[in-house]
Amino acid sequence: MLDDVSALFPRNKARLRDHDLPEKIGNSESVSGNRLIEEELSYDPHQLMVDADILVGQLNTEQLSVFRTIIDTVVNNRPSFFFVSGYGGSRKTFL
Repeated sequence: MLDDVSALFPRNKARLRDHDLPEKIGNSESVSGNRLIEEELSYDPHQLMVDADILVGQLNTEQLSVFRTIIDTVVNNRPSFFFVSGYGGSRKTFL
């Protein structure tokens, strides 16, 4: 969307900053050509760590055990397969 608006302004001899609008930082050329992928790749690592600390603190004992098992497997680069099963409302998606 910002790319579309940004492209319109120069064609009309105008600039985003003249209207107090945000300007895109970096190259406007898409690496993948897919807006959804670009959005997923434009994350703030520091904010993700803050969010992760908060969310891990909300896991119950059983969820925390599963989480630690999965994280340990990933960090130690061990191949594995996990299947999380439970009744509706047991917060599988949250895990």
